[in-house]
Amino acid sequence: MTKFKIFLLLVISFVGFTTNALAGDHPEANFGIYGIQHQSTVADYQQYVGQVVEYLPSSQSNGSYDDEKCWLGAGGKYNTKYVITKISGNDKRMTFVLTEKGTKNKVKMVVNNQVEYYSYGKYTYCITNTYSIPLFLSEKFEGDKANYIGKIYPSNPDSPVKLEVTDIVMQPAEWNVSNSNRCYPKVCYVLTDKKDGKKVYYDAANANDLNAIGTVFTNPKYKCTYTVINVENKKEDYYPYKVSKYYTVKNSIDGRTKEVKAFNAKVEAFSGDDSGKFFAALTKVEKPSNSAVRYGKTTSVTDKDITKYSYEDNFIDIQIFAGSTQFNFVLKNVSDNTLKVVWNEAVFVDVDGSTSKIMHTGIKYSQREADQPASTIIKGAKLEDLAAPTDKVYYSDVLKEWTSKSLYVNANKKLEGQTIKLMLPIQVKDVVNEYIFEFTLSYVFNHPEYLAQ
Repeated sequence: MTKFKIFLLLVISFVGFTTNALAGDHPEANFGIYGIQHQSTVADYQQYVGQVVEYLPSSQSNGSYDDEKCWLGAGGKYNTKYVITKISGNDKRMTFVLTEKGTKNKVKMVVNNQVEYYSYGKYTYCITNTYSIPLFLSEKFEGDKANYIGKIYPSNPDSPVKLEVTDIVMQPAEWNVSNSNRCYPKVCYVLTDKKDGKKVYYDAANANDLNAIGTVFTNPKYKCTYTVINVENKKEDYYPYKVSKYYTVKNSIDGRTKEVKAFNAKVEAFSGDDSGKFFAALTKVEKPSNSAVRYGKTTSVTDKDITKYSYEDNFIDIQIFAGSTQFNFVLKNVSDNTLKVVWNEAVFVDVDGSTSKIMHTGIKYSQREADQPASTIIKGAKLEDLAAPTDKVYYSDVLKEWTSKSLYVNANKKLEGQTIKLMLPIQVKDVVNEYIFEFTLSYVFNHPEYLAQ
């Protein structure tokens, strides 16, 4: 019984392997009007009898596996003119007979007029609404060239961009080992910019997309506008089988360009144009009411493009600044006694007045709400540490790690005079002295010249 089960498993595995091996991708050529277009019936395909074609292989050095096995193996040749002399069969499966021009050499192709699950032997070649067989109508292509050369895109006469069709060529596709069945040449316009003479290649099948060039996007929030200067169909980074249309748009103020998805270009063109960052300036230090704290002095210093603030009295000398997610400081004990930072009583005050507990270096994110021992600083020593609001710390299910929100997440970049505060309780002997560091926020736009107001 055990031997029978092993045999059965081997049979199942073999069947599964061969099924997957035989089920695969078909050659997916798309030569537009210069390819064999999908028709409903075998009678409709008779329009191609008498047409001169060439078999154009995939971009691989000797064509794809299917090109080599099914075309060369049947006696065909690449880039050689053939005449379609006969198309027979039925509406689901046909036989194309091709005769090499000037000879009697014939090649037969079995062509399925529908999508087939398998992709071997008679199931290799398929014609569907989205792809076809690699037969290129070469004489029609050469005859039509004159009709397109000299054509101007976009069609809008007021467009600031003028692209002239100066040639039509078959452009090889970029070879991709995981996508070889789609790497067939494409009919491309050679477009020459009439302003600067630069040449670009563009898929003729998508030529109408070029009429978007010259389109101007406006937004009442901004002085600048964006003009479409190029259109391109690109594979998505994370979805290589998906192709999306992109516009290259140019800013009217400084000429900067960016690439945006066409379907949402009107909005995406202005994305980030009101970007900038908050700056927090230490504008006030509320020293303790303790009469033993006799004076206080605040100064600022710039270190590596970061403005840091220094406060000094007869107890502490602290250098502090607000980063994006935390306060960073170096606290020196200038008193004659040992100091303690009482972390359990430290508080962050947000722009809206809400408060949060503080965590500092050495505290695990998962234990941020737990008891935090005080930090001791003996006479003449210093403590380099940070203070981060615990209510802005969270676990990201996307990043799969702990992270922090910005200190300014609740701030409004359009409002002036907003403040955030950090209260550090510093114990001297048995007295806890509350130092409140108040920072005033200002928002600096990266491109204020873009803004309408």
